[in-house]
Amino acid sequence: VRGQNSSESTFRLLDSNKDGSLSVEELQEKLVLVQEEELLLSEEEAVALMGGGRQMDLPMFQHSLWDVLNTENRVKIRGIVDAEDTHLKAADTAAEREASSLKKVEEAYDTINMEISDLRKKLAIDYGPDWEFLFLNSQCYQLNVYEYTYNLCPFNQVTQKSTAGTEVSLGPDPVFLLLSFFSGVGDVGGDSEDPYSQMVYENGETLLARRLPQVLQ
Repeated sequence: VRGQNSSESTFRLLDSNKDGSLSVEELQEKLVLVQEEELLLSEEEAVALMGGGRQMDLPMFQHSLWDVLNTENRVKIRGIVDAEDTHLKAADTAAEREASSLKKVEEAYDTINMEISDLRKKLAIDYGPDWEFLFLNSQCYQLNVYEYTYNLCPFNQVTQKSTAGTEVSLGPDPVFLLLSFFSGVGDVGGDSEDPYSQMVYENGETLLARRLPQVLQ
């Protein structure tokens, strides 16, 4: 009821038959008890709200039931939303929208930072004096040797997968010395005249490092 213009307008709202007085039946029709849920008024509860009588005019309403409706939360007019509740709900909705917008901005910020970080890593790689090996950055090649399948991704890593399905990393840290991996298998000495002719992949798993020379020879 808080937020209504006056006690008179509330009285007129409750006075369904517009006879200038409130009856027990009208209160039962228009008012509800507020507990964990809204409950209809019993006849006894309506009579109690009317001070023990069965009729209530405007002056009596203003000095009794109006105060109950305007200051307490145990009784309210059915279907009338408390103005304060409306404002709180509107504030909650606005806060949820702001939180959702902030989350989207944060996600976009994180995505851009990741893209910038990836780009910096790519730009830090030596792709040759004229960047002629840049196209290899997103390429991968396979080679089958005996019971192993080697997967070479230049500027990324080399992996070895056995026929049993076990896959290990032979080196996640490439440096130029081994682009002859597939053409001159086993030759890792490098070309002094062309430092970009071969590439070596370092820091591979030591367990299979001893097997690699046997496979490549």
